[in-house]
Amino acid sequence: MESAGRPNPRESRRTVINTDKLIVRAWVDVRAGCDITYKVHDSEGVYVTLDGESEPFELFFDIKALRDFLVRGGEALAEMEALAAEEDG
Repeated sequence: MESAGRPNPRESRRTVINTDKLIVRAWVDVRAGCDITYKVHDSEGVYVTLDGESEPFELFFDIKALRDFLVRGGEALAEMEALAAEEDG
C-alpha cells in the first residue's frame, strides 16, 4: 500500500535512448537503515552504493555533480527539517 503524497515508482520509470548513449531513469526509495557506501574511483569521480533489502543501486558522480548534489541535498534537508518543526508545533 502506498502512502498519500508519496511518488509512485511505476510512474517514474522509463528508458530514454538518444544517439550518444543509453540513459536509464530509475526511482529509488531510500529509507533509514539503508546502507550507503562510497568508493572514490579517482580524482574525477566516486561510486555511491545504496544497499537495502533488494539489489544494490549504484550511482557515479563526477566531482562537480557530487558538489551540486550535496548542495541541493543540504537545501532539501533544511526544508524538510523546517516542515517537521512546523508540524511539531
